[in-house]
Amino acid sequence: MITETLAFTDTQWQKIEQKIQIKESVDIVFVFGDIDTVEKYNHYKLLQTFYPKAQIIITSTAGNILDTSIDTYSAVASAICFNKAYVKACSLQIGSNSTKDKIQHAIDSLQNDDLKHLFLFGPGIQNEANFLDTLEIKAGVTISGGFAGDAFRFDHTYQQLNNQGSQNTFIIIGLYGSTLHIETSSETGWQEFGSQRVITKAKKNIIYEIDNQPAIELYKRYLGKRANDLPKSALRFPLSIKDHQNDKSRVVRALTQINQDNSLTFSAEIKEGSIVKLMKTNVHNTLDSAFLAAKKIRPFNSNSSLTLVISCCARRNVLKQFSEEEVELIQDILTTKTQLIGFYSYGEIAPIHKIEEKSILRNHTLTITTIYEE
Repeated sequence: MITETLAFTDTQWQKIEQKIQIKESVDIVFVFGDIDTVEKYNHYKLLQTFYPKAQIIITSTAGNILDTSIDTYSAVASAICFNKAYVKACSLQIGSNSTKDKIQHAIDSLQNDDLKHLFLFGPGIQNEANFLDTLEIKAGVTISGGFAGDAFRFDHTYQQLNNQGSQNTFIIIGLYGSTLHIETSSETGWQEFGSQRVITKAKKNIIYEIDNQPAIELYKRYLGKRANDLPKSALRFPLSIKDHQNDKSRVVRALTQINQDNSLTFSAEIKEGSIVKLMKTNVHNTLDSAFLAAKKIRPFNSNSSLTLVISCCARRNVLKQFSEEEVELIQDILTTKTQLIGFYSYGEIAPIHKIEEKSILRNHTLTITTIYEE
């Protein structure tokens, strides 16, 4: 497996490292960039001159990551040439209806005995991904990925596979072959605080009442003056959610919009009767979670590898000038044998636990996927 990196400068792509000698041998190219750069230029056409047979995946972000730098360039890319493994990819347009069925059908078209891992990339605004843990996936196949960003504008995002792209494009990439070894991990770093409460009125991803009171009152009570800056200030205060009192697992959900009727729109569906608590974090806890996530990645061999880092935009909002320390921690632990690339997202996808295969939509989370080949 060979990787090389590129940066977009002065309306064209420049190779930072040129390691691949035969351009037709490149299997896949990941491209992450700011929304304006991604939409303005025909990156597929530009990159095809370098890699004519590659699957080219393009995603807008809330910040791109290359090595230990953040937003040094308006867009970054990593090209991968596998020794024996291979890649298949497909994209589809999703809306409010039958999203799960469409994605399941697309995944079914990619599943075979060689499939090792699926990457999913989707629209970051009003994504419909709370069904991820119900997808039917072949045993032994892991899933990771993330949802696009638009530099904290929360207006629209953009995703593209080869020459097909839009605000509503959902991309699925399959990695295949017995020579592949995939490691995934995730950590959040947020901690619960305050009283436990119950969602008493909700519909899909909109919460109307918590403990029979307008949902927005919970945030006003705890955020004080910061409540005037909602929903942006809520990036630091997501909800911890359990389906019922005895549920041992929890999910973290981000507040994305305040509606005219003072109801709250979240990143995914939240059921009536769910048990919720507010959450908070600080720089230390956020960096510590990055350390823990990287430590979970077990090196498979000493060959070159690719590490895809997808970190929630809320983490960047907390870390601010310490954001680069997060990726520096990961690079130090995984060593320079791995090529780091990734982005800040509006939602992350990773397995529920290390030993489980099912993946879910996450928020306020750092996810790491490392690809090794024998």
